[in-house]
Order: sequence, then structure tokens, then C-alpha cells
Amino acid sequence: MRLAVVPGALAVCRLAADAPLADWMDAGAFSSVTRTPDELSVVCAEAAVPEGITAERGWRALHVDGPLDFAMTGVLARLAAPLAEAGVPIFVVSTFDTDWLLVKAEHLARAVGTLRQSGHEVQTTADDGLRATGSDGRASALGSPLRLRPAQPPAGRARTDERSGRVLPRGRRET
Repeated sequence: MRLAVVPGALAVCRLAADAPLADWMDAGAFSSVTRTPDELSVVCAEAAVPEGITAERGWRALHVDGPLDFAMTGVLARLAAPLAEAGVPIFVVSTFDTDWLLVKAEHLARAVGTLRQSGHEVQTTADDGLRATGSDGRASALGSPLRLRPAQPPAGRARTDERSGRVLPRGRRET
């Protein structure tokens, strides 16, 4: 799988289930708002969270290159299992197109190294505060700027090859 470290610190917030939505909740390059009967959970830019809000701060996001076909199985397991084995706690947010792994900032370097050692490609930037290295510990080209791919064709016309992670026309498999 291909992932990219997303710039910026995030916070995971908890509000009352009946709390109104507010402008600060969608601040930053990534945000997620989920309402359940028990809570309103918000993931957003850490700097946008007002004082007095219950929040777990200091999260960083890894974006899984997508879109991912809904028929794909084991995507999170392939990512979560090596991180669990390495003792890296994660918080996961799934969207229609892909998955986002959140790790505490102090675990980011270990998470990136673990994922690379597990055969995943993780793109970092100089702003991540990480040394751009490959799974062998040598400097690599993965320190290039973050570029999230534009939207791909709808899932009905395309699918993602499980081995390469590339979006392919329906019916083709990469060799």
C-alpha cells in the first residue's frame, strides 16, 4: 500500500451528542465529524480547537492512497497488524474513498519505519520532522513533496489492484 504523511497536527475531540456543529470543526486539510447517540466526535486541526473542548491533542495523519474499492479486504489489517506489533497505537477514520491512520506525533517516526519495513511505501516531506529513509535505513527519495492524487473514476468503472495499489479499469489485473 502507498501512504503519505499529512502535514499538520490534529486533535480528536469529544462533545455532547446534541452539541451543535461549529465552523472550527472542519478546520485543516483533514477533518471528520461523527455523531452517535453517545457523542459528537471531531477530528480537526489542533490549532482550531477552542479552549474548554475535551480533546486529545498531538495526532498526525497518514493518508492511504486511494480510492479503495469497497470489495477490497484486509486493507486495515495489513496496516494495523504491524503497527500493533510495534506498539504503535492508532485511531482510524475511514471515508468513502480511503482510510486515514492517526498516530500520536511521538510515534510517527516509529509508525513510518514499521510500515516501510512491512513493505508499504510511505511518502514524507521535510515538514514532517522525519529523516527521509527507506526500510533499509538509507536516505530515499520518499522525502518528496506530498501530492494526494485527484479523484479517480467511480468504483463502478475502476478498481484498485491489491498488489500495487494502482487504480485499474474494471476487469484488468496488473502483472
